Amino acid sequence: NQSLHSRERMIDGCEDPCWGREDGRPMETADWHSATRKFVATEVRTAAGTPPYAATEHAILVVFNAGAATDFILPQPPKGHAWRLDIASHDPARAPERVTGTLNVAEQTVLALVLEDTSS
Repeated sequence: NQSLHSRERMIDGCEDPCWGREDGRPMETADWHSATRKFVATEVRTAAGTPPYAATEHAILVVFNAGAATDFILPQPPKGHAWRLDIASHDPARAPERVTGTLNVAEQTVLALVLEDTSS
C-alpha cells in the first residue's frame, strides 16, 4: 500500500487509514495505478500512534464510487459494534440505518458510515 501516512496501528496492526476495494480487500499498488479503477473506500479509526490503553472503537468509513453501481463488502466491525450508513449522496433524504455484510453502492455516489456501539 502506497497511501500517504499509512502506518500500522499499535492496537491491532491494521493500517490507518485503511484503503479498500469493493471486494473488501485492501488496496494494492496496482490498484492505485489502474486507469479503470472507479471505486475506493477509506476507513479511519484510532490514530496509528495511539497506545492500546487510550484507544477507543470510533471509526468512519467513506466510500467513493465514480463508476457503475457495485456491491461493496463492508469491513467486519469489532464485537459489539455495527456500521451505520449516515450519508448517501445519491439519496440525501435517506434515513440513517444499520448495514451489514454487502452494501449496494449506487453509481456516481459517496457514502459515509459511522461505527456505532450496539452493546447498550
